[in-house]
Amino acid sequence: MISKGKPGFRLPSEEMLMKQYQVSRTTVRDTFKKLIGKNMIYSLQGKGYFTLNRVFWSTELSFSKKYDNAVNKLYVVNIPLDQYFLDTYQCLENDFMSLIKVRYQNDRIKKYSIIWVNKTILKNLNFKDCEDSLLYYIHSRNITLINNLKCLRLELPNAYDEKFLQLSFKTYLPKKYSITFSEYHEVVECSKETYQPELFEFYKVNYF
Repeated sequence: MISKGKPGFRLPSEEMLMKQYQVSRTTVRDTFKKLIGKNMIYSLQGKGYFTLNRVFWSTELSFSKKYDNAVNKLYVVNIPLDQYFLDTYQCLENDFMSLIKVRYQNDRIKKYSIIWVNKTILKNLNFKDCEDSLLYYIHSRNITLINNLKCLRLELPNAYDEKFLQLSFKTYLPKKYSITFSEYHEVVECSKETYQPELFEFYKVNYF
């Protein structure tokens, strides 16, 4: 039911599932809790359970757990919000603070991200707790995320690319633009992720 439903699809009520499968309310609620824990569904009080966008389903497995000898490092920086987000989603630049997350594998930089966090929503951000997975940290703050849009672009390297990826040649780099919305359709965070060209992994399902 979840795999076939579109994001925001309303699942049957607890009572309906109890009758359909002849199980107790505890069994149904435990199942819903597991699905919420896997970022596959979310709940709205008094309204029911709804399917999450499929791109959230894998966020439980962070970069450091997904790859051997992987390490994340997070830096607080001051980078203006990218023009793409300002133009496409009418974000307010003053609402966001910026971070840089660098991901190492076997002591080599695999990719890095510039992340803009909505500081009006995520107040008193704990940088250490969100170093491994920002989305997991947002969920721990009881903020419901319902949509995550991603766009893939090829761009020539800029000064940050040359600094963090230590490029010795000019080539187009794959850059993943990502923006995440809350249940109230607010932009919670957005990012621009840049890969080493030869280490880029493309998953078609993750992009529009």
